[in-house]
Amino acid sequence: MIEVQYWTKIQTMGFVSIDHKVMRLLARKEQLRILRENVMLIVRDYNTIIHTINKEERYLFREHLDILDRTIEPGIRRHHWGAPADNFVYACRKECQDVFLNVKKFQNNVMKISSEFEKISTTTLTNVQKKLYLLSEFIR
Repeated sequence: MIEVQYWTKIQTMGFVSIDHKVMRLLARKEQLRILRENVMLIVRDYNTIIHTINKEERYLFREHLDILDRTIEPGIRRHHWGAPADNFVYACRKECQDVFLNVKKFQNNVMKISSEFEKISTTTLTNVQKKLYLLSEFIR
């Protein structure tokens, strides 16, 4: 897009001739910028999920990630820069948010379980009192 803007400036001087298709592309500059930003939002959401989980959690959430990949894949194959992709963006972002919420819920629950294990490990379950008995009491 930046190159096309420079070409239009050079075209006024008569150095270069710009194709009509490129000029139509320049006319849709704002739509393409919005589409690019929407795609980047999906990429950011996906990368946030990937960076949030560790290797063991990745194995646990493999099925969720596969579903997310299957949701995103048609957008990569079917949509092109000329097609409106609003529904695709909404669906992908919602799926990303659902997976991210599941991951965070899992991580919070693991943290709660770990803190309870810590409490249990420091809790005294029995209290044996040491008392010396006289032999006659002991025999009784």
